[in-house]
Amino acid sequence: ERAKDHFLRNVSHELRTPLTAIKGYVELLATGAGGTLNENQKMFTTTIQRNVNRMVQLTNSLIFASSIKNGRLEHISGHTNLSQLIPQISRELQPRAAEDGQQIIIEIDESLQPLQIDPIHMATILEELLTNSIKFNRPGGKVRVTAVPEIGNGNQQTFVIVSISDEGVGIAPADQEYIFEEFYRADDQSEAQIRAGGIGMGLSIVRALVEAYNGRIWFQSAPDQGSAFTFIIPARQPKDVSLLTTTTN
Repeated sequence: ERAKDHFLRNVSHELRTPLTAIKGYVELLATGAGGTLNENQKMFTTTIQRNVNRMVQLTNSLIFASSIKNGRLEHISGHTNLSQLIPQISRELQPRAAEDGQQIIIEIDESLQPLQIDPIHMATILEELLTNSIKFNRPGGKVRVTAVPEIGNGNQQTFVIVSISDEGVGIAPADQEYIFEEFYRADDQSEAQIRAGGIGMGLSIVRALVEAYNGRIWFQSAPDQGSAFTFIIPARQPKDVSLLTTTTN
């Protein structure tokens, strides 16, 4: 396991430099900095841009996952307003959902208060879960996002519970045990799963982040009946617990 982590970390860092160069120069070409492009050349540069962006995202995911797993993230405290962040991420992903006629429905409790978690980390959790729901949803289906507080003694918000559900292909019972494992991909994938692509890192990163903030994540799913991922995170973190912030530049 140590050798695998070391290899993946080093390869990911080595890939980042040439990918950054490729990405930069292709963007320059697309703007016409190297001369006017004809329609075929524009199509070629667009294809290169799309694929290099995907490679950069995959590389960053590997580095991020390695950093979380090995505790190489610095201590910081931050606060996130889910009432603002959830609609923001939903708006960003709406065009992707609209391609299949999907609808994102948001239900946020009016009494929800900000919680103690780095906004970047919460955005990563929400974006990954929402993206998965859209990927594996059925055409014309609904993606529903709910966020509610759990009130404790003294009428104080003690936990926040967030759920993201879809009406899509669901997860086969044989795969459910492994769904949060790194690089896990079902052997018998549906057409929707094959189209979705990915390397099987997203949910492992989500679980690592949720647990880093003393939370818990679980799901309910059945084939062809959709999936619902739910996580619960304390509204305030214990003072003796180190929180996380990304330092993988």
